Amino acid sequence: MIKVFNNDCVADYITSNIYVLGKKGYPCVVFDMGRATDEIIDYIKSHHDKVEALILTHGHFDHIRGVNDFLKKFPNTPVYIPSEDEKCLRDPRYNGTINNGEKVSIDVKPILVNEGDELKFKSAKVEVIQTPFHTAGSTCYYVEEDNALFTGDTLFKGSIGRTDFINSQPEKINDSLKKLMSLSDLTVCYPGHGPITKLKDEKRDNPFLRGIGK
Repeated sequence: MIKVFNNDCVADYITSNIYVLGKKGYPCVVFDMGRATDEIIDYIKSHHDKVEALILTHGHFDHIRGVNDFLKKFPNTPVYIPSEDEKCLRDPRYNGTINNGEKVSIDVKPILVNEGDELKFKSAKVEVIQTPFHTAGSTCYYVEEDNALFTGDTLFKGSIGRTDFINSQPEKINDSLKKLMSLSDLTVCYPGHGPITKLKDEKRDNPFLRGIGK
């Protein structure tokens, strides 16, 4: 079961979508934490007996800003982040807050993930697919059992993430997107912003994926 918290309607506080994966009454894993709202906290406490992991797709502020508050509610939860984006946790230049008056700093020692890692939890087996370009560490997480791909800001419905940040690597767009082309057409994509989409539709309609071979 995947619970979706879509935050597009929160106009005054930019934050990413947040996803909770796990069967009711059992542990769960959470993907991204731009804002630790009461709705999210209450949902997890009423549906799951434990949070096994908080998994971050990359280190921009709208995906990590709520981590400190989340850990106050669920202390000792392991936090996973791509190794190349670890610096984003404490450096406002890299997490994107240097120009908006914020100074986001996450007080945690994370578990670093890299290409090909397999994260094994009671609630899910998660494959790490690194897709750098939006940031140096941008990563997608594939849960084959649920036909689910958590894409962060790598892939949106009809588009992809920006590449104009200090830690962007636009030259890696095609190589990163090519990794996704080999996944099953049945895969459902859960992006960092915007609506859920199907990978088969993105292969067909997304201009950034069309023409990219497997």
